[in-house]
Amino acid sequence: MSKNIHTFYEIISSVLDISPEDINDDITYDTMVAWDSVNHFVLVTELESAFNISFDIEAISNSISIRLLKAELIKLGVKF
Repeated sequence: MSKNIHTFYEIISSVLDISPEDINDDITYDTMVAWDSVNHFVLVTELESAFNISFDIEAISNSISIRLLKAELIKLGVKF
């Protein structure tokens, strides 16, 4: 596992209180109780800090699944 994907999973795990082994691309804002609006903000800011990137407002609003978060990070230059 690459360092970046490991960091990504650790952030998701910490913010959403889920085991890294249970994280998959199909997890969404709608399917996980812990992924509320406050934790969405925390998730975005933790990812921005860890990867030294900045999500724009549209990306924040649209990144509502693990798959979409990864896609946005890749778009911003993070390599997995």
